[in-house]
Amino acid sequence: MRSFNMGRFGSSDDPWFRVGNVDVNTTAFMVGMGVLSLLVWSVEGPTHPLLGKLVLIPSEVMNGQIWRLLTWPIANELDSIWVLLLFFVFYTIGSQLEASMGRRLFTTYLVLLIAIPALVALVFHILTGTNGGVGGLRMLELGVLVGFALRMPNVRFWPGIPAWGIAGLIVVINMLQYLGVRDSFSMLFLATTVSVG
Repeated sequence: MRSFNMGRFGSSDDPWFRVGNVDVNTTAFMVGMGVLSLLVWSVEGPTHPLLGKLVLIPSEVMNGQIWRLLTWPIANELDSIWVLLLFFVFYTIGSQLEASMGRRLFTTYLVLLIAIPALVALVFHILTGTNGGVGGLRMLELGVLVGFALRMPNVRFWPGIPAWGIAGLIVVINMLQYLGVRDSFSMLFLATTVSVG
């Protein structure tokens, strides 16, 4: 009995690999990276020399740090207990969406949710000079929630609210929050994430 193997790769529903008895699919991998980033965040201290290099900041991408276009979901910070709830929700909804779409299609979906908003934000920066920053699973979770709501709109969340209602409410609340602080960068990033979703 081996404690680690690379999966069967026979169908798109197989895990990428297995650690002990745990199947590591795309959702579990992303949440695992998120948990690991919280540990790194805690150890790094206030300057965050590693995680700070993963956050999407268009001006830094223009300075040659192009990896930021794809690494921004990894840069999570433990600023409140809500981060752990975010990971739980991402895992729960992402696992269900991954099971219905299949591993490969869901992974492609996540790559699109990561890359397209980042590229749009970069073009927005080039055209307007507006800069901002985004990091962590929060935006990716919103994209997964929108995808889940579109794929399974009548699934009920507590207390009986349909998935499309929860997704719409959360998107509107976030958009109003960004509007309130006049954060055009985050508004564009959220709108692009929802559009991709």
